[in-house]
Amino acid sequence: MYYPFLHEYKADRELISQAIAERQKLKIRHVFYGLSEEDIAAALTEFDPFPRELKTFYEEIGFGYFHCHREWTNRILDPWSLIHVNRAKGQYRNDRLLQNTMSENRLVFFQTFNGLYLTIDIHDENGKNAVYYRGECLRTSLQDFLNVYSQGRDYLNDNMKGIDNELAKQGKPPETLRDLFHDSPQPPKVRTSFARSEVKQVQDPPKPVAQKTSAPPFMPGSWTIVD
Repeated sequence: MYYPFLHEYKADRELISQAIAERQKLKIRHVFYGLSEEDIAAALTEFDPFPRELKTFYEEIGFGYFHCHREWTNRILDPWSLIHVNRAKGQYRNDRLLQNTMSENRLVFFQTFNGLYLTIDIHDENGKNAVYYRGECLRTSLQDFLNVYSQGRDYLNDNMKGIDNELAKQGKPPETLRDLFHDSPQPPKVRTSFARSEVKQVQDPPKPVAQKTSAPPFMPGSWTIVD
């Protein structure tokens, strides 16, 4: 096992489905859903080369969410979202934060609770793929990054702030979701919709989003954070 520290968080589908049906609260720190070979193959076919450590994560763990809470959706993208995000399809077509994150030799693979993105090297070095925020390396290995981040949600936020502060000294202030709507008196309304396996942030009126992952539906409001 390459990610033994995350196996206990693989979803018990029956338990989650029952909790949703009975409107129960679940105490969940992280939650991950398994992926079919077809799902994984779609991403591997679309992107060649493909990050070795991310491929292993998909095969061993799946995809899912860290530090689950109603306001927190720190997620490793499922293969179909990975394709949509990196090809700027559908709802991601005009995402300026995403456009400023794109890099020729990296894939966007992680979305934080505040709509920012992390990238991963498509080429591995000694079997490892480095993880980046705004072009700055967070960790030289996805395994190492996930191990540290899974132990405390402040790790990522603190490191992102540190990078933002250093880049601001170089005249590169960070963009935020608020910046995207600075010319408007109010940002457009955003509603949370549930499309099979993941939460979709969609503008009013909602647009259908193709979703092919094999995980069951869930509701983040049914979670309480346990950190």
